Amino acid sequence: MNQVTQTFYSNLEQFQAAGTSRVRNYLFHEYGYFFQDDWKIRRNLTLNIGLRYEFNGVPFERDGLQGTLDKAAQINASSRLNDLTVQRSKNWYNNDYNNFAPRFGFAWDPAGDGKTAIRGGYGIFYDRIIGATTSYVDSNTPGFSQVQQVFPNSAAGSDVRAGDAVPLPQRPPAPQLRLPNNRQNTIGLFVPNLRTGYFQHYSLTLQRELFRNAVIEAGYVGTRGVKLFMDLNPNQRKIEGDFLKLSARSRPSGRPARRRRPATPWSASSGRLRRWSAPSGPAPSTRVWRARPPTRWIATTTRDTAPQASPTSTSATSPSTTWP
Repeated sequence: MNQVTQTFYSNLEQFQAAGTSRVRNYLFHEYGYFFQDDWKIRRNLTLNIGLRYEFNGVPFERDGLQGTLDKAAQINASSRLNDLTVQRSKNWYNNDYNNFAPRFGFAWDPAGDGKTAIRGGYGIFYDRIIGATTSYVDSNTPGFSQVQQVFPNSAAGSDVRAGDAVPLPQRPPAPQLRLPNNRQNTIGLFVPNLRTGYFQHYSLTLQRELFRNAVIEAGYVGTRGVKLFMDLNPNQRKIEGDFLKLSARSRPSGRPARRRRPATPWSASSGRLRRWSAPSGPAPSTRVWRARPPTRWIATTTRDTAPQASPTSTSATSPSTTWP
């Protein structure tokens, strides 16, 4: 027997007993309302005007088994924090209530002979957050689970086998909510003031009948993305402080001096930190996953009730003198 591994789940206050299952119930509330109609202004001119409103509520866990960092709003590429604490929270970010999406379109026959048509339209379409993003942030929030391991044959000369009494891992004490400054945790979180991304779609086409059953058409279609959902990694190299001065100096050999800088400008507890954000300004009309996943939610309430067991696993192998 090489090792015995067991996962314990917590509510950020205490760990549950061994073998206790846990059910997470994340709720997504989304609503959409719209009004749209056609108006024939003249014999050769028709307008289509409408307005849509969407509300995509912040996903939350029904029983409060949800958390975030206490200083999430202060984390960015230049912050140097080392006192981050996980705390309970039902709001990963603030709700966005001003998601109004106007729509406008027209169809015009300039000559009124039914052979020429000029059509145009403009509309705003809001993006949605999907469950994959919620799962990523939730699974990368420390404190809700902890893996305990026992190595029965770690002592020299021991020969504990799977048929013997299996030594079970002990339930750990209260969860450690103040993250250790060892760069061994991966943390995922939303920007607290996350805004809903949207697309501006516009088009203009010209259609002309040349002769019976023959039509020629030319058009322009464009899409512009604003505040699109993306994945940011603040743990990137950063030129700061005396870095430029050190680079300007020269060694006796004439080569410029080099100084290794930390791989992460954020001297906090996590080895990697990801923030899901929606940057302002124009952006591509497609989500960019880059080296990490990005993502974003229908007007129904859904539940994720997949139970999470508290498994105990043993790996039965021949005794070895090399242990993990």
